[in-house]
Amino acid sequence: MADHVTDGDRDLVAIRLRPDAAIRAALPRMDAGKRYALFDHFYGLAEKIPSLPGGLTPVRRRVREDLFGFAYKFSDIACDYLERLRLRVPQYWPAYGAALARARQAGRVPEAINGVHVAVALRFQYRCAAPGACIVVEASPDFERFDYRFMAGLNVEILAVRADLDFADWLARRMAADGVLKIALRHLDNPTAPAETLYDGSRPWRM
Repeated sequence: MADHVTDGDRDLVAIRLRPDAAIRAALPRMDAGKRYALFDHFYGLAEKIPSLPGGLTPVRRRVREDLFGFAYKFSDIACDYLERLRLRVPQYWPAYGAALARARQAGRVPEAINGVHVAVALRFQYRCAAPGACIVVEASPDFERFDYRFMAGLNVEILAVRADLDFADWLARRMAADGVLKIALRHLDNPTAPAETLYDGSRPWRM
């Protein structure tokens, strides 16, 4: 096995085990060539597995599928990063976001209530359901242009009803790309249901 697996391969596995948020935070430090190369390396490592002594065992098959999946996941993360660079307008904040952004710039963090630092209401009338700090992001073209980096590293809860779910998924992807650590969804039309986790950047992918 030592003839087939290199230290570089082991480094790639170590990257795979890093939290999702750490990988996203590393992207700005990579040039385009490095980002493309990492996808190729993960894909190539997966392709190499059947040639290991003993062949493609059931365990190795699962590892191979995981590495293929992560290669494409890394590609998605890189594409999200590039899309945010193209569409995000620096310091263009959603409703009620400016005060929070200034507080973060001053080194202050919103108080976490039930583990949530900021609620994101998808309509203005939903703000009454927020227990603490709250911004409003409605389903309009501006949501792509908003700068969500003032919530980087924080836990966020989206307030929505069933009709908002598709937009909530799109918004969660943009916020994750801007560094939000955890994103949950609270169903206002089903108040007894637990919050649904949409994104957890503190964990490695699919673990």
